[in-house]
Amino acid sequence: MKTKLFGLLLAAALLLGSVLPASALHVFDANQQYVLTDAQIDALEETAQRLEQTYDVYAMITLTDDLNGKENIEAFSLAQLNAERGSRDGIVLGIYEQGDQSAYTTQIAGDTAAARFPAQVLTAFEKQFSSIATYYEACTAFYSLVDSMLKSTGAAATAPAAPASDALHVYDSAYLLKEESLSSLETRAAKLEADTGFCPLILLCDTEDLEGADMEDYAATRFAETGCDDGLVLLVCLEPDEREQILLQPVGRGEFYFDDDRLDAFEETYDAAETYADAGADFLNFIETSLTEAGWSRDGVYTRMKNAGDAAPLLVDGAGLLSDADAAALLEKLQAYSDELGCDFVIVTTNTTEGMETKDYADRFYDSFGYGRGDDRSGVLFLMSMEDRAWSITTTGEAANKAFGTQSKSEAAVAQVGDLLHDNDFAAALPKLTDTLYKGVKKVVHPFVSPLWLLVSLGVAFIISYLIQKGRAASLKSVHQQQNATAYIVPESLLLSAQSDDFIRTDTSRTAIPKSTSSSSSSRGGSSGGHGGGSGHF
Repeated sequence: MKTKLFGLLLAAALLLGSVLPASALHVFDANQQYVLTDAQIDALEETAQRLEQTYDVYAMITLTDDLNGKENIEAFSLAQLNAERGSRDGIVLGIYEQGDQSAYTTQIAGDTAAARFPAQVLTAFEKQFSSIATYYEACTAFYSLVDSMLKSTGAAATAPAAPASDALHVYDSAYLLKEESLSSLETRAAKLEADTGFCPLILLCDTEDLEGADMEDYAATRFAETGCDDGLVLLVCLEPDEREQILLQPVGRGEFYFDDDRLDAFEETYDAAETYADAGADFLNFIETSLTEAGWSRDGVYTRMKNAGDAAPLLVDGAGLLSDADAAALLEKLQAYSDELGCDFVIVTTNTTEGMETKDYADRFYDSFGYGRGDDRSGVLFLMSMEDRAWSITTTGEAANKAFGTQSKSEAAVAQVGDLLHDNDFAAALPKLTDTLYKGVKKVVHPFVSPLWLLVSLGVAFIISYLIQKGRAASLKSVHQQQNATAYIVPESLLLSAQSDDFIRTDTSRTAIPKSTSSSSSSRGGSSGGHGGGSGHF
């Protein structure tokens, strides 16, 4: 047990704010109750000095029953940290206990401390602090948390990516994770959101935490707190009998990228995990792998291609909806149709229209990448955005505008593959739609039938006419030719007693012919100099 004199010396050092050398104490117990033993202080001090030597971070612990005039433990702890850390990044665990009053806090200071110690992780630690049995265990957990956060950087000079939002990504109100596991999962989940714009959320709770809500509503409420539009929630809820219920709930565009087959596959992976930490890591691995395979991107295909300086081919599968084999076959078809009719046929898929209306995005894509053949830039482009499951057709040139330049004609074309699009059978829908677009433009470019079919049609028409006339002639066998009209006159049926021809009146009607006036009307699909087409949802 620490002596009274030693405790007073430590208290005096803390309250005077004396500047200690780098090898001086990092752990101060100025509480008159002596909550830490000498051996415990030595063990904690050894850990703190190792952290400082390895990462150049001053990790400090203060325990006090006197705030020395400060208004709260937060201000007191931060003042002590700034007095001791010098130019290093610093982090402090402050514990105040006086009678029946107690409080605790974590504070950071330094140029890069905020990136090294995410506020979300520290807040989660503070929430769990009161449940830790002893102060020594709490201090040990604090240094373990700091160590794990610093290790995640890989080196002292490299700070981890800051989380994308102020909300946590990992909640463990059931206390199923160790501090180092919680910190590691939180840092990794925050980085995944920062990199992709897709938010993973892990919720570990008891049934009491649901407060009467069902699991779906609870998951939706907690996800809304992240402020993100797209993500996937893993909710594990423990029943009083220790049984667990699992919910995997995609949000926003996550509903497309994580269909039932993918989610069922992950449930098998979850069941095989030995610990909750392993299950959380598997969940993040699952998201990263799925997004990569599905071609996820936080940016639209237009921005990505523009930034890369890429030339746009006739097929741009930015949303990754087609396999390599299906994409190759579709591109070959688009190329053949385009060469045959001298009209570009283009298919584009994207994850987002980058804040623009679908039709405007399609028009911009067409113009920016120089699609269209001939003087009138003849072409038709079909765009499909998975952001809100929207489609658009944009056309230029006389032939394409006549074929699909109006909303109704565009809708009629897409309606032929509506069921396939709704069922996400894009490998079948896109080639079939390409055939429809090709046939529509071909009817405009080549409106006449071939000479062979014309001769066959004339021959069939002649035969049918001959048979009709033959049948009519056969029904008139009782009729005989007459030499004059007397045979058709009924005797004494018309007698004229007098004849005259009198002029009665003249009527004249005048109608003004209006002067020629010029008038014009325009529609989105009617101008050869602009874009035609339409848009909708599937």
